[in-house]
Amino acid sequence: MKEFSGFDVDPELRNTLVHAARVCQDAGAELVDISLPVTIGFGLACYYILAPAEASSNLARYDGVRYGLRAEGDTLLEQYFRTRGAGFGKEVKRRILTGTYVLSSGYYDAYYLTAQKVRRRIVQEFAQVFSGVDAILLPTSPCLPFRRGELVDDPIRMYLTDVFTLPVNLAGLPGLSLCTGYAKNGLPLSVQLVGKAWSEQQLLGTAAVLESRFGTPRIAPLETKTHFKGGERL
Repeated sequence: MKEFSGFDVDPELRNTLVHAARVCQDAGAELVDISLPVTIGFGLACYYILAPAEASSNLARYDGVRYGLRAEGDTLLEQYFRTRGAGFGKEVKRRILTGTYVLSSGYYDAYYLTAQKVRRRIVQEFAQVFSGVDAILLPTSPCLPFRRGELVDDPIRMYLTDVFTLPVNLAGLPGLSLCTGYAKNGLPLSVQLVGKAWSEQQLLGTAAVLESRFGTPRIAPLETKTHFKGGERL
């Protein structure tokens, strides 16, 4: 897929994707090169408009009066501030604020409505591709797994690790991640299989063929272990 050229995919993940494709071919599959320009190019941005908008709308009810945690205050407004400040973590607050912004007057059409149109294009693009193939083989992530808390201060970089998986959710399609081995540093390698709507049984069968050749995953022993407490490396 030519769209991969725009992403800095880890070399070991690129190699395991090629290897997985060859395994599929050896098992009798016919490989077809596909193109998903809208899906890969705009799917991530589309998700991070629609998902925060839905979070903002759905979590608005948790005001400490009707639902959720209540932090008392001298006034109703102070209670709202304390409740929502104490009841949500940093990432949830970030998404609520982003979603409130894209749903606000003057930005709704430019962001939320446009993202809904892009989502329709993504659905159509997948449908067009699936008219000629039974399953799609993609990377699960452009990078190897990062340590817990490592990217907590860099949310954009953290979001970019989902560039190949989130569009599948937007399109409402079944997908799974399959371990294909381990990198030189012991971290797991994987590929992603995506199927047509309601094709879970067929997708699991395809994954079973691949797993029979790669073997079932194990817990990879790492040379060093880094522990975190409250987001701080120890």
